[in-house]
Amino acid sequence: AKLSAAARQRGFHIIAVDGPRNEHRPRVKTVTIDLAHQSAWEKLDAILREPGVFAAHFAPPCGTASRARDKKVPQWMRNLGVPSPPPLRSSQFPLGIPEITSEYQLMKLEAANSIYRLVAKGLSLCLELGIIVLIENPVRSYFWEIPFIKPFGKHKNLEWVLYDGCMVGGSRDKRSAFLATKGVFTSLHRLCDNSHQHATWKIELKDGIPCFDTSSEAKYPALL
Repeated sequence: AKLSAAARQRGFHIIAVDGPRNEHRPRVKTVTIDLAHQSAWEKLDAILREPGVFAAHFAPPCGTASRARDKKVPQWMRNLGVPSPPPLRSSQFPLGIPEITSEYQLMKLEAANSIYRLVAKGLSLCLELGIIVLIENPVRSYFWEIPFIKPFGKHKNLEWVLYDGCMVGGSRDKRSAFLATKGVFTSLHRLCDNSHQHATWKIELKDGIPCFDTSSEAKYPALL
């Protein structure tokens, strides 16, 4: 919850919301809501309608929507036990490719789609109430192609703000996107100027457990 902590340091009152399976230690007290559960919208709707809400930030999980899944992990790594997450979405089937048969993968897709629907409803409500809003995901994420998310990309009151992680305190040139209230976050549009080196993308075994660099890059740098 680096963003919430930074906003609080600047004098804002914050409400940080996260799911029950967060593996990290948050920097502020968080409200735990399973955003994939059907009751989540009632709770989020109540929070957004509280008097004085100034801005709302949504960072939906991109695991099922990551294009990194389109690349197979090398066989020698698979021989060591490193998993090769299968692709779950495509541009033709952004809600889930029909070939998926694994109950576990289908469950992950269903949970993510539920969260994405909640984000769409939250964005609509923010636009209705005049609340400043921004949504973040990797720029190539299939999230932006979800049918009930994609139309917001052309909304008259929203704009795209792209930034490379290496320009905002990160070590890699991961490009992410904010879909945000027009004119508010424009200054965060920062693409790599090639004035520095980037850390490589790799998979490491730590205590026998595979760690993907894509996971570590999901955390917001303090500078951002």
